[in-house]
Amino acid sequence: MEEYLNTGIKEVISKFPPIADLLNRYNIGCVTCNPGTCLLKDVVGIHALAPEEEAELMAGIARIIRGDAEAGLPGTGQENKLQTGEAGYSPPWKANREYRKTRRISAKKV
Repeated sequence: MEEYLNTGIKEVISKFPPIADLLNRYNIGCVTCNPGTCLLKDVVGIHALAPEEEAELMAGIARIIRGDAEAGLPGTGQENKLQTGEAGYSPPWKANREYRKTRRISAKKV
């Protein structure tokens, strides 16, 4: 199971399509995300799920991948660093937001 934690989410979804529906149930938009470069282990931390939801989601992913009702994935090893109410953006989106912010600042100086 651990070999998938460091796999890009789009690759995981392409190998196991039912994972897309599971992510959608948790309002995680990996399916429609164009970059789709986040690793499976990063998906939980980025989207600030409660610990119970994280456990449910990861167990659901494990069930889909293994086909085992009792399967579970190990923890992601990442602490959820987002504060309540703070938007969680994937690394590609964070970079895009920073780029746009820099362009706006540069445009104002001209």
